[in-house]
Amino acid sequence: MPGRRRHISDDVKRMVVRMNEQDELPSRAQIRDYTDVAESTQRRILALHNQTGEVSKKPV
Repeated sequence: MPGRRRHISDDVKRMVVRMNEQDELPSRAQIRDYTDVAESTQRRILALHNQTGEVSKKPV
């Protein structure tokens, strides 16, 4: 069964980054419950943010 793909707004992606940067780190499961963003997607968002400082890839 293919994964359900949906657009995640930059605001929600920034929320994931901010929640991850808090002093008392919520778990990825807690972030998922609050934002409805899968843990694997959270990892991709955070990796992109760490590499580029952005939460979305720029169109080519």
